[in-house]
Amino acid sequence: MKDKDNQELLNKYLEGNTSQEEEKALLAADGINEPIEHWFTYVKNKQVKTPHDLKGRISIEINNKEHKKKQRWLMLSGIAASLLLLIFSLGSYYEYKNEVKQNKILLDEVISMFETNNTNTQILFEDENIVIYTENNQTK
Repeated sequence: MKDKDNQELLNKYLEGNTSQEEEKALLAADGINEPIEHWFTYVKNKQVKTPHDLKGRISIEINNKEHKKKQRWLMLSGIAASLLLLIFSLGSYYEYKNEVKQNKILLDEVISMFETNNTNTQILFEDENIVIYTENNQTK
């Protein structure tokens, strides 16, 4: 009866349908044919106990990888935002420079319209943007 049970367990094992308890019982059984007995001896000698905190270490590694992904995403989005800010700032600066240049051209044009080569004029007030002239009307 025991040999028949062992044979059934062995067939179940070879098909990959045994539970851990059945595998332990099969490893402890005697009277199994020689090649399979060598296999079981090999398996017994090579069995390694899983560390008691394996699940915890695996979950820590998974969390670390997820955290690194989030950090990488945050870093890349920060770089992208910085580049957009730089592009916007440079565009605004060049627009401002252009506007100042255009204003200076207009101011020079307006000033040239009022400039006179008349020697009867005298400058009353002059600053960066304003020049006030007066005419010397001297009648004799």
